[in-house]
Amino acid sequence: MSGLAFVVVALSAIAHVRWNLLATRSGGDLRFFAKLQLLGACMLLPFGLVGSYFRPPTPVALAMVGLSGLCYLGYYTCLGRAYRSGALSIAYPISRGVAPAAAALVGVCVLGERLRPAGWAGAGLVALGILAVGYAETPTAGFGSTSGRSYGRSRPACSAQATWCSTKSASRTRTLRST
Repeated sequence: MSGLAFVVVALSAIAHVRWNLLATRSGGDLRFFAKLQLLGACMLLPFGLVGSYFRPPTPVALAMVGLSGLCYLGYYTCLGRAYRSGALSIAYPISRGVAPAAAALVGVCVLGERLRPAGWAGAGLVALGILAVGYAETPTAGFGSTSGRSYGRSRPACSAQATWCSTKSASRTRTLRST
């Protein structure tokens, strides 16, 4: 790995940790998530406008963008509730870890993708490890309740749906452009 790549990865990790700490300190307030998403949208808007000028999006692509936005609304709602319900050290691994396994399951069941045995083993081990974290005894008051864990597990499902919508939109747009 080059020095520049290492620095970019390290800065990304620091920003990710900082974001999650701020999200936790906000108490899982949806207004916090909305402000950050609005900031990100404003930063990316010029690129979207330029790209749309040269290649206007199709109605199907716009519908998928809207559906993806609704999935992310569910994602941030669940994430906020998970952060309100428990400690960051429990809510974070549950919410981040199950999403890859759920995305693999959606890929297989909905998109018709095929996983090799090693892929199934990896997705299963990730899911089992994260579920073990969620069901472990913790000293955090309130998080041992079923409601806190259910929000932690529902957020990855929303993440998988948002990933699926984004992937479906990209593949559908490529298909439409190639015809």
